[in-house]
Amino acid sequence: MSPQLEKVLKLTSFRYKRPEYSDKEFHDFCTDHGLKAAKIQQRHGALKIAQYHTPPACKKLLTDMIPFALQPGWALEEHDLMVQVWVRTTNDMAAIFTDPEFQMLVGGSTPEVQDKAHITAGWEEVFVEDNKIVECPFPPYEERSAVGAGSALFGLDKIAEGTKI
Repeated sequence: MSPQLEKVLKLTSFRYKRPEYSDKEFHDFCTDHGLKAAKIQQRHGALKIAQYHTPPACKKLLTDMIPFALQPGWALEEHDLMVQVWVRTTNDMAAIFTDPEFQMLVGGSTPEVQDKAHITAGWEEVFVEDNKIVECPFPPYEERSAVGAGSALFGLDKIAEGTKI
């Protein structure tokens, strides 16, 4: 049986290591911190939490072994960690971000991680999963992109202004 399409919200955060910390120290901190955050996120219905580590050794592999992958005009991303969170509903995402325990965990600066970050929110359209074609139509773009101030689609109506995410 082919995998079935499920509409989920995905939030991605791109984080940067402070230069005075080693790659190992950064990795170990993020792994420990991620496990603590995951327990809270799971409690609020997170479907999947993933960390994608991009240490210099991996970046060097790309630039040295597969340089043709960087097409003209392309740049190698400089982040050191990408955190991805998948949830079914916007209320789940809002519950995670407004949880007091989560706020205490992520709300302040940490010595290993720069305050600089980039963040995106959107959805994935998966075409192959478990080596099988996902054979179902995607909802129309208009349905998937109906977001904005007060939108219930991505829970923007539930997240308090000024909440640090």
